[in-house]
Amino acid sequence: MDWKSPNGKFQEMSCRKALLELDRRGLIKLPERKKSYAFEKKKKRKLDVPIASIEGHLSVLGEIVIEPIKSRYSKDSRAWFQLIENFHYLKSAKLCGAQIRYIVKSEKYGYIGALGFSSATYKLRARDAYIGWSEKARRENIQYVISNDRFLIVPTVKVKNLASFLLSKALQRIGTDWESRYGYRPVLVESYVDSSVFKGIGYLASNWLYVGNTSGRRDGIAKRYFFIHCKGTGERFCVRRVRTV
Repeated sequence: MDWKSPNGKFQEMSCRKALLELDRRGLIKLPERKKSYAFEKKKKRKLDVPIASIEGHLSVLGEIVIEPIKSRYSKDSRAWFQLIENFHYLKSAKLCGAQIRYIVKSEKYGYIGALGFSSATYKLRARDAYIGWSEKARRENIQYVISNDRFLIVPTVKVKNLASFLLSKALQRIGTDWESRYGYRPVLVESYVDSSVFKGIGYLASNWLYVGNTSGRRDGIAKRYFFIHCKGTGERFCVRRVRTV
């Protein structure tokens, strides 16, 4: 089919997902798997990176660096998984589809947080109503919407305004990093907040727009849905870019 992404690589993961969906619908019949793989077995990751207890203002952290993880075998990658699985309320660190993970470091204290971005949800009522795109436009432009699936500040780090600062810093570079890795630049970024756990103040403080709530159909939990447009482009341009009929 010559199904390739904008960077010229074959869409292997998307093809696998499509085959599984066709099998689920009964349109094709995939053969039974004959073996499992080590990476599929869930392991409890021991926390072996030093975690500091910090209180105060941003200045106490020194320089704050947000670095993309380029290898799953690197020290930063291991630290990312450990932090998410030990401190994030969802525990699971698995991201689907196209993705970029960031580790957050303090010049003085080392690892203090983690972020993860991945492909957006294919259908979402609140988002699709806000954009106002047709079914055809959604299919053709959904790749330009990405999701902030994981955002963690280590709970022992209690620094005022750190959440909004990190979100802003990540948004300043995610477009360029995504384009460098996948060959196209995202236009919009979405995120979900379980209101029984968090209020989403960090998103609001960094100018994300609260659009509405999800239906909770997937896990039974309705979440607050937030949305933000690319750095350096206005709201009307971004929405018009993906609302191609």
